[in-house]
Amino acid sequence: MTVDLLVDEGGVRACPGVRLRRAGLRDGETAVVDRTRVTTPARTALDLARWLPRGEAVVVVDALLRVTGTELDAVRAVADAHAGERDVRRAAEALAWVDPRSPTARVSRVRVGLLARGLETPLVAQRLLDGDGRPVAELALAWPGVRTGVAHQQGVRGAAAALGWEVLEVRADVAEVWGTRNAPAPIDVLARELRRAADRWHPAPRLGGRNPARLPRPPGPDGECDGGLSRLVPA
Repeated sequence: MTVDLLVDEGGVRACPGVRLRRAGLRDGETAVVDRTRVTTPARTALDLARWLPRGEAVVVVDALLRVTGTELDAVRAVADAHAGERDVRRAAEALAWVDPRSPTARVSRVRVGLLARGLETPLVAQRLLDGDGRPVAELALAWPGVRTGVAHQQGVRGAAAALGWEVLEVRADVAEVWGTRNAPAPIDVLARELRRAADRWHPAPRLGGRNPARLPRPPGPDGECDGGLSRLVPA
């Protein structure tokens, strides 16, 4: 196990198990916990976002903000205060993918895997209701603009389809399984299927065929879709 020690001045030497990180600290970026000076969650999130690879940083910062109740805007404010410093621009790229509403690290990894493959940013942890307010599916990820979602529960696809939604049922570890020479990784298959689901609203026009379907109207302020046929609310 390696511990990262943040120092803002010279004269400190590393020792086995300790990795020194040198960076300036501003007022309000540290706190004392059990008589030990530590960085605040917002400052810690910034440092993780600029030190770790983007995908790993997003998963870790998702969890850090979730368990500490720290707002993402607070992390961005710390990043703005350090604009121009080393790797802060890199941190901004990771923070653009962070969503502390992600309930688990596995859901974060799925979202990161899909974003890395060019999909649009989804809503996280949503509940799909029918027109009477009854739960239909718990969506780990949702793209309401194209009525598409990802669920880690089985047996919800048919009920969602009756409301005009295409919900793909996948295992929670879909982003943790590698592909092989003869088979693509499950996350690649999921990305392809999500693109196909979104493309059903604007298929390539065929000669003599009917006009492409129009995109549905965006959900209302309360998450209502298609005149009350369904509603999407935070889980």
